Amino acid sequence: MIPAEIYAPNCVVKNVVKDYVAGTLSYFDIQGRDFYSNNIVVRLTVAITDSTLEFRNQTSNETVSVGTIVDQPLIGPFGSYRVSFTPTLAGKFNMYLMFNGLGIDTSPYEVNVIPALATNAPTSTIVNINSMVHTTGDSLVFVIESRDQFKNLRTTSISDVYVVTLTGEKSGTKYTAATPVANKNGTYTASFMFTIAEPYTLEVKLGGVNVKDSPISNIKVNVGLAQAKFSQLVASQSPLTAG
Repeated sequence: MIPAEIYAPNCVVKNVVKDYVAGTLSYFDIQGRDFYSNNIVVRLTVAITDSTLEFRNQTSNETVSVGTIVDQPLIGPFGSYRVSFTPTLAGKFNMYLMFNGLGIDTSPYEVNVIPALATNAPTSTIVNINSMVHTTGDSLVFVIESRDQFKNLRTTSISDVYVVTLTGEKSGTKYTAATPVANKNGTYTASFMFTIAEPYTLEVKLGGVNVKDSPISNIKVNVGLAQAKFSQLVASQSPLTAG
């Protein structure tokens, strides 16, 4: 008797791992088995939609990503199934492998998806700008979030080199700020002290490409309070007359 009716709880998942990288194609195999734990060795006549792979949020149980499970006779005998998927959202999830509504093997599996391995300038963000209005002597301070192409915060990023410039909108003078400092959580803090009063445009680039929302214009810098040590006597009456 040739086994031909798959029974999900008896199937065997092979080489499944718990850690994945966003944007990277991943796969593993399943040996199909029937109700009596016999290996499936013939092509099944079921629809492919009867087999499903879902990544679900651990709190809400909402499906956030899906994949495919297909028979693969070119790699193994009929009844050997390949699971393939490309996760994009980083975080911890429950991975459900289902056939006809039943969990395959010990499904669900708790898995972890880490952000992609490279920072993407257009999705990295400028946040927490301390103010858009300053006086001379003030410092502009803000945070840059290093994100991958899927907008995941790359919490392990410590070596991205952002170039921060401020250009006077009246004078056209361009100033380069000190290299932003890594906070060791995927964010970087940048600062620049204003000494000349005029509006400025802020640019933040990574690898020559602007981050999201860069450039930012019309950062206003007004003249600060007069300070004696910086003030100059430019004219005096000479000689002085008593009274």
